[in-house]
Amino acid sequence: MLTATMLPATAQAAPAGSCSVPIVSQQFDQDQTGGWWAVSISMRCNWKYTKAYNVSVYNRQTSEKYFFWAKTTTDSTWSRVVTVPSTPPGNKEKACVDAEAAYYGPNEDPLGGERKYVCFLIATPA
Repeated sequence: MLTATMLPATAQAAPAGSCSVPIVSQQFDQDQTGGWWAVSISMRCNWKYTKAYNVSVYNRQTSEKYFFWAKTTTDSTWSRVVTVPSTPPGNKEKACVDAEAAYYGPNEDPLGGERKYVCFLIATPA
């Protein structure tokens, strides 16, 4: 009589990957032609497979798009400075930034990520 022995199955932990919460900051600048906001966006994912970086910068009141980017890559970092025109002092218009960093498994299933959504007034400081 033949018998088969079977070793207990060993569970493998899911590979460790992560993305940091996107960093968004803005700085006002101006010259003789007028003023603008320099919006810095930076994202990072620690993962050896595919990452996706998606960014939208737009005017909340008018829906005017200042910048849009959607990229799938193996790069661990992505950063950009986007110029947003300023409005007259006292204006209540806002620019919004929606930034998302995500990482994917070898079979292209999303495994995790981080997102940041922030709005700020774009009026020229008085």
